[in-house]
Amino acid sequence: MRGYLYLFTILLLLTACAHGGHDSMRASTGIASWYGPDFNGKLTASGEVYDMNAFTAAHKTLPLGTIVEVKNLENKRTVRLTINDRGPFVRGRIIDLSYRGAVELGVVKNGTARVSVTPVGRDGRYIKYIRVSDKGSGAYTVQIGAFTSKERAEKLLRALDIERSGAYISKAKVSGKVFYRVRAGDFASRSSALKVANSLAYEGYEAVLMRK
Repeated sequence: MRGYLYLFTILLLLTACAHGGHDSMRASTGIASWYGPDFNGKLTASGEVYDMNAFTAAHKTLPLGTIVEVKNLENKRTVRLTINDRGPFVRGRIIDLSYRGAVELGVVKNGTARVSVTPVGRDGRYIKYIRVSDKGSGAYTVQIGAFTSKERAEKLLRALDIERSGAYISKAKVSGKVFYRVRAGDFASRSSALKVANSLAYEGYEAVLMRK
């Protein structure tokens, strides 16, 4: 197949169910923290620029674009936030609130609080299409990003669910420029690679199914 083929979003939704996506959509309870000025203006895992005054949050496993209701179990205050980043990477914490979210929940002063996190919806704009290229030969892989910055590639790699997707960084030189490609898997069959691509696209990542 020449060029790129755009697959319909409904395929992503159906495949995500097969990958156990519903398990991560259950309510949970744990420790929340927040992140602010040091990260303001930097890219999030969704590709958006982090705005510490927006109603957003970082979560380890919920699909990007998931809308959650977060309740501070200590003062009973609640707020709705959209997951657009990955984290927290501190053991024992389940969600990183934006500064605005932390203000609404009264978490800024203490830094952390015990909360409940309940998914209440999904912003469909975060669900991505899959691009497919059958050019070349050999095994299939799923490319999630290509950067001239190694730091950006490593940040994306960290954001991914490495155990499930088998993500790694591949270094390549193209037209004199060095690129760091974030990829997932080494698949003998197109169908196996497509399942992973579907799941990644549903989670909110750009996914390109291609030959290695």
